[in-house]
Amino acid sequence: MTRDVATATPEASVKDVVWSLLYNKVSALPVVDPRHRPVGMVSETDLLRRRPGLPNSKGDSREAITAGDLMTTPVWTVCPECSLATATRMISEHGVGRLPVIDASGILVGVVSRSDLLRPLLRRDEAIQNEVALEVLNRRFQVAAGNVSATVQNGVVTLRGSVQKKSNIGVIVTLCRHVEGVIEVKSRLGYKEDDIVKNSNPEQNEKK
Repeated sequence: MTRDVATATPEASVKDVVWSLLYNKVSALPVVDPRHRPVGMVSETDLLRRRPGLPNSKGDSREAITAGDLMTTPVWTVCPECSLATATRMISEHGVGRLPVIDASGILVGVVSRSDLLRPLLRRDEAIQNEVALEVLNRRFQVAAGNVSATVQNGVVTLRGSVQKKSNIGVIVTLCRHVEGVIEVKSRLGYKEDDIVKNSNPEQNEKK
């Protein structure tokens, strides 16, 4: 996320909002109250709607003269601990380009944008492979390097080898998907023991 965030107050003039957007080279600004809590977002699209006769974000056609008149509400926010997947889903679902990041008190501490979410995808394959091998296979899951290996090409992780239990495969794949820069995980893993119990009807089992 970006921590040095340009903001606007509800009382800020349209001219001040435009100047801030252009000066900071952003497409939207969080609108904050006196306690620095987000109360709305004002974007380039909101500014274009201020033309006479066009409905603003609140659905009427009155000309907007302040950020409070322009801003879109409610504000969709995320916490600093939220995963990139969560932020990506919210941006996609709500059709926004930026999400304010707030702490436990609701105070603005940063902004995450679409470019922030795309940046991890540029991570080098070698760095991804090293993290998968060290943090996932050897440290977090404690799989011997000789049993499971991982290769990475263009962000796609391919796992090969064998594990003791079938259920281990799903855990390893999930952990790999959470490594920064991973686009997809392909499992070519075998197993020695099938410990996954298939769904069954308890009443039928009792009759047997």
